[in-house]
Amino acid sequence: MPLQPGTKEFGTGTIVDFYPSPGQQVSSLSDQIKGRINGEMRWVPVSYIFKSDEIRNLYSGKEAGTANINKGELAEGYHAASAFARLIKRPLDNINVDDVLRIIDRLENGKTLVLTEPEIVNTQIADRFEITIRLKPEMWSAFKDHETVAKMGRIMDSIITDANHETSRFAQRFATNEKYDVARIVGDGVSDETTKKTDVSFENEREQKFKGFSIKTLTKQVHQVGGGAVVDSKRAKKATPEERFNILAHNLFAVDGRFVLANIEPIKPQFLKARSIEKMQQLAYQAAASSLNKNLQSRDREKKFLRTLIGALKYWMGRDDPNIQIKQFTDKGTFILDPNKIDSLIDNNKLDLTATYSVTDNLPKITIVDTVSGGTLVSIRTYRNSKGYIRNYIEKEKLWSELTMVKHILPNAPVPGANPAPVAPVQQSVVPPAKPTPVQQKLGKPMGQPAV
Repeated sequence: MPLQPGTKEFGTGTIVDFYPSPGQQVSSLSDQIKGRINGEMRWVPVSYIFKSDEIRNLYSGKEAGTANINKGELAEGYHAASAFARLIKRPLDNINVDDVLRIIDRLENGKTLVLTEPEIVNTQIADRFEITIRLKPEMWSAFKDHETVAKMGRIMDSIITDANHETSRFAQRFATNEKYDVARIVGDGVSDETTKKTDVSFENEREQKFKGFSIKTLTKQVHQVGGGAVVDSKRAKKATPEERFNILAHNLFAVDGRFVLANIEPIKPQFLKARSIEKMQQLAYQAAASSLNKNLQSRDREKKFLRTLIGALKYWMGRDDPNIQIKQFTDKGTFILDPNKIDSLIDNNKLDLTATYSVTDNLPKITIVDTVSGGTLVSIRTYRNSKGYIRNYIEKEKLWSELTMVKHILPNAPVPGANPAPVAPVQQSVVPPAKPTPVQQKLGKPMGQPAV
């Protein structure tokens, strides 16, 4: 069965079948293995190798031809391609799925597609359009397959509708050739998310304008902190109790030293003596919940602490980039969130926050709740995979979504004044305006903005 190397030498992101010679052994990711690519004998570094879908399915018991897709990663590519397709149309023309697929057919993974006159229709917006999309090799194969669009379901409706609403605003904003000479879209599903949050960016070269979006689908997760290795491996040694404590004390509950949310130092002796990782997590989370509540127990202390909490929430959602917004594509449409709008917490006297602690299947969770409305702001929970590896997930809850909501675009919502696309989108879907949630009613939020 083939492996699939992804490297510039083979064409970045292009799926290349690699058949390794039998009997080889490796001891590190820097080792090279020998095999055939297109009939030619080649040496390939182990770190460049991805498991093919055939091999993944063999391990998981699925049928050999089953495609393994990640809707979140694919949404990054589809969003970039849809935005690009919309930019090169006339300002008042909508796009459909066929327009998007025509762009995808011309793309190569990690390579920049450049369109200039006379290929582009929207010449009054820019002289030159560029698009670069980078996805993991296994996702790129699914991205290029037209049949994958149907598997995205109504999420694809939301992505195309978003392009017709939001990208048209970019086109009109950068409306003269004298001021906007290069329109560049970059969709990046590969770079390390610990250093950036931008999945898709829009760039104006001449004016140095930039707009970035972090792309989500049906997940509440905005950030995660690894819990340390659970076994020795070639990549890392098993984390010691001291290392696990430092991860929780510094990386999680002090946000890498940026915002100290909770002090768990008092339980360190017990933590180091705990006999299981789950017990360690429970001790740390329980101490953190207690520390959080000390900071939230009075109006004065809560007011001071809110600045720290707001800093953490903004960092988790957007890192340190003030230009980043969150786009969440769902079956109910596109939700656009601005991390900076969480600043409104500081002046909201209607809120009274408290931290709750709970345990499910030995895995602890902290949820910050507004006792007035009953709305939940943020959750920090322990996740354990089938191999026992621990992660700490930070998840936005309804109140956080409502406080940062910029816009909600329903699937297939018409664009005022626009010419409809000649071909129907991937799926026709109609979602009625949402009724305000109890939290929205108490906070005075407008109708039509359901929480995500």
